[in-house]
Amino acid sequence: MAWPTHESIKDTRAYLTRTARGWRQGLDFSFSIRLKTTYRLIGACGFLNDGGRTQVGYILGSLFWNQGYATEAAGRLVELLRQVPEVVSIGTFVDAENRASIRVLEKIGLEAEAVAEFVFPNQGNKPRACVIFKWKK
Repeated sequence: MAWPTHESIKDTRAYLTRTARGWRQGLDFSFSIRLKTTYRLIGACGFLNDGGRTQVGYILGSLFWNQGYATEAAGRLVELLRQVPEVVSIGTFVDAENRASIRVLEKIGLEAEAVAEFVFPNQGNKPRACVIFKWKK
């Protein structure tokens, strides 16, 4: 995650307020990931929009890892974005040690482009090597 772990309801409310504002501004689009059978909330996916340059992301509860949910959700999101004429690029980044997410991004058609360091607030604000993935029209 690229944001701090929520430690209170106040943190979650602030996140939802920012997300709603971003949606209205056309900058930040978040969606819940729910099980088809029970509608149980298991995660989220979405994208940031910067003038047609988009960054996608997803997060799942650990009980739902390695079951194809991330590939399905992120794949559908990328598929939809590819159909939008104003979208000129789709990208994301992932911790270089997160082999499962790297495989998800490869499966949905994104390609590794570079490695760079990013700081993750939920991992002690220490730089981590990350793989940058891109798809360009």
